[in-house]
Amino acid sequence: MSLVSLADVNPNAVEQYGGKATTLARLIQEGYTVPDGIAVEAQFSHNGHLHRIGDRVEEWARSRGSTPVIVRSSANIEDGAANSFAGLFESFIVPPDDVLDAVERCYSFIDSTRVTTYSQTFGIDPETIRLGVIVQEVVDADACGVCFTTHPVRDDDTVVIEAAAGIGYSEQDDVTPDRFVVSQDGELVTKDVSVQQYTTALTEDGLIDRESAIERQVVTDSTVVRIAEQCLGIEKALSYQADIEWAVRDGTVFILQARPITT
Repeated sequence: MSLVSLADVNPNAVEQYGGKATTLARLIQEGYTVPDGIAVEAQFSHNGHLHRIGDRVEEWARSRGSTPVIVRSSANIEDGAANSFAGLFESFIVPPDDVLDAVERCYSFIDSTRVTTYSQTFGIDPETIRLGVIVQEVVDADACGVCFTTHPVRDDDTVVIEAAAGIGYSEQDDVTPDRFVVSQDGELVTKDVSVQQYTTALTEDGLIDRESAIERQVVTDSTVVRIAEQCLGIEKALSYQADIEWAVRDGTVFILQARPITT
């Protein structure tokens, strides 16, 4: 099947749908809340036959009304324990009418210099790369961030959570996020709250920055602990220490991505 709901992706079909799609499918099946979406098979990044299912991709995106969707890469070698390829592919938040263009732009990164160089550095044959694509609903988040289920720098097992107001944590390069440390048994150990000079908000055309000067912490202590508990559950489900992207909307925690912690 060339295009399926994320919920119906076989979690073991990495070569068919890529690492991101299969991981999210596993988490959906484990009961975690993941934004609704579809997965496009990796074969379409190589044979140029996207037009065969393009109408179905557009139909799904337009069924969400005028709200933008996010188009994300899902490569067979992406988000792995040995080689994450983090930041080498791209994601695009676009209006529904632009979804196919965004899919094609995702595919174009297979032949990019940075992917080729990374592959050569780690001895990966670029011809073995298969790039699937995910199209998902965008969570119009109150806050978003990352969670490391073990400290990414120190040699200890504390959970580290960073949080920014609004949507698009990965886009907020100039924002210092709030930072929390939680013990493995769910106790909030430390927190460092920063003034956030702007937030990234969702509009019909995509993301925009808004000046904010937020001085309060952007998620409550109880939500921080809940995020830590969910992420530790994900670590157990995936059998590796995880780097997890999350978002919160009206108290609901959404899981956007999970991959092994790499240094």
